[in-house]
Amino acid sequence: YFPPSAYKTPILNLLRTASDQTINFIIEIVNHSVEHYIKSNLDEVGIEEVDVFIEDSKPIKQYVSSRLWDMYRGSHVGPDLLISIHIALEKWLLEFGKNASKEELEKHCLHLLKDSKSASISAVVSSIVFAQPFKLFNVATILFKTEAFFFYDTTRLLKERTQKGTLEMLRDSFPTHDIEDEMYQDDRIKSYDDKHRIYMLETIAFFYQFKGSEDDSENDFKERQ
Repeated sequence: YFPPSAYKTPILNLLRTASDQTINFIIEIVNHSVEHYIKSNLDEVGIEEVDVFIEDSKPIKQYVSSRLWDMYRGSHVGPDLLISIHIALEKWLLEFGKNASKEELEKHCLHLLKDSKSASISAVVSSIVFAQPFKLFNVATILFKTEAFFFYDTTRLLKERTQKGTLEMLRDSFPTHDIEDEMYQDDRIKSYDDKHRIYMLETIAFFYQFKGSEDDSENDFKERQ
């Protein structure tokens, strides 16, 4: 599965044709994987369990580490298969979010947050919040309640600023003779130019204090503040 890519597995096409079933499958395989990860000798000090507060129900427990939070960006060492699945999930949600209603997009993101044991899924959801902040304000407020997410996402953003150059250097230094692999590499490199990549949880919280959407009434904006 190297180099990891949204196109390396059937997941992206499955999401486009059977989104609900595929999301359930992704949650199942990621939960299964994280349970084995926490029992391994990888990142014994770096893994922590955090509370994710959804509505007024009992907090959801998720495992988080830099390895997990950075999974969807491929900027930390991890299984290429799992990285590819996370990249595909983010790519589909970004596509879906452009035309979906607030209710439809929020439903998928809440489902992912509620049923996941891994913060690698929460990190993907945070990326969609950055891309669609006004559709996903309610989801953003859930992420804001878990302090550890701020620290991991700040580290993720710092890596974003150098990772594109690193990937370009590796591509140029070790050129592939496989047309498909070249396409996978270029797709990942281009992803660093997405407009929402400049945000992190801290800046999006700041953003909500001063920005409103065209559809906002004055009361909507004040309530969000």
